[in-house]
Amino acid sequence: MAGDKAEKQAENDPMVVDEGDDDEEEKGPDYFKAMVDNITVLEKAVETNDKNLVRRVWRKNTNLRRNMNLLDFQDILMVYIPNDCPAKKQMLVALDAAMKDSPSDGQKPDRSDMEKKSSVSLEVECYLHLFIVSKLMSMKPARTKEALASSSMILERAQIENRRSLDSFISKGYHYYARCNELLGKSKDIRSELIAAHRTACLRLNEMGQSVLTNLILRNYIESNLINQAMTFSSKTTFPESASNNQQVRNLFYMGRVYAVQADYSKANDSLIRAIRKAPTNTGLGFRVQVYKWAVVAQLLMGEIPDRSWFSDEVLKRPLEAYFHLVKAVRDGSIADYDKILKSHSSSFTKDKTMTLIIRLRSSVIKTGLRRINIAYSCISFKDVAKKLQLQSASDAELICAKAIRDRIIEATLDHEKGVMKSTDTQDIYSTIEPKSQFHRRIEFCLEVHNAAVKAHRYPQVQTTTAQ
Repeated sequence: MAGDKAEKQAENDPMVVDEGDDDEEEKGPDYFKAMVDNITVLEKAVETNDKNLVRRVWRKNTNLRRNMNLLDFQDILMVYIPNDCPAKKQMLVALDAAMKDSPSDGQKPDRSDMEKKSSVSLEVECYLHLFIVSKLMSMKPARTKEALASSSMILERAQIENRRSLDSFISKGYHYYARCNELLGKSKDIRSELIAAHRTACLRLNEMGQSVLTNLILRNYIESNLINQAMTFSSKTTFPESASNNQQVRNLFYMGRVYAVQADYSKANDSLIRAIRKAPTNTGLGFRVQVYKWAVVAQLLMGEIPDRSWFSDEVLKRPLEAYFHLVKAVRDGSIADYDKILKSHSSSFTKDKTMTLIIRLRSSVIKTGLRRINIAYSCISFKDVAKKLQLQSASDAELICAKAIRDRIIEATLDHEKGVMKSTDTQDIYSTIEPKSQFHRRIEFCLEVHNAAVKAHRYPQVQTTTAQ
């Protein structure tokens, strides 16, 4: 009994170290073997034409890309890529560039006795080449020129054959290709090439390529401020329903920006809110911050006040600070606060490319202030309205009040002879169709979530066997 108690105390005591596990802890995971296993799974996916196995390869690739030693990856290239492969020279050049900027520590084991492959499939070749490109792009600063040359080679090699197992590699190749050109300031030069690639993806029924290229083309148009062209392109194409969650989120964000610039604020708000709900919470902080910023502006332009929880979140609190002050100014209907915020945070608004939309908020600030006046006063002169809203004259206040009544923003009547605005009794909201519309909106959202869940179901592929 005493021995058992001593063993239990040793197990629970943090100062007691089991010497037998030292070698395993120091050794760490074998990423070389993990990469070999990943390549084996990919080769099996090519043989069986199983898309689920390809997805498994990409899921495991994230950990390998972050932690694998480039010296070990160099041995992978020597084993799996034969010397007669046309892309091997470019792969070694790109790998040398990556190894210069991120020198590997430690010594690699001797693997000269491993059997080298005499041939390699296009899928494995593109997979290993994309691994190098991702390493180049993750460096600070990124080796953009080398990554552009490698991504061009990947697209050239992957388009030799029309196989569905190559779809994911082509789409990722175009992603890096477009990103490199954007960083080099050459995004305009590849616009026609992206459109031609999208047309080819549609003809080949490559849904993954369609989704990626659609988002790349929309981003290309938006970055060049060609909003009408982006809207025309989206109206002529159909975004695949089977696209991955990340591509759906990107598409919703880009379409939300297009709708917002074209003053279709309800559609913009719907797209941006759906993007917020679909966006992953464990990664992509910069992207989520941008979506929240555009969603705040879209809701303000609709005449709504964003949820306060957005601004109290520990991660989003600091990036959304300027927009929080903007929401307070719009909610209070204070033109002075609005002008002050617009002047002090103009650089951040311009950087976020929301400046043109925020300038439109001036009318919303006036409407909000007029609505507060309408609730507070049963009768008020146009002169006092102009003074409270900081307008130039009473005639301007009279015109704004008339327009607000016509747009059903306020319930009031104007007495032009006496120069006053008389507020009418506020109507009970439960006697209107507003509760019905709110319930309809919530039910519609629940149905959309249900339909998306049904479409996201995946089933194992049924392989038919012929009797011999």
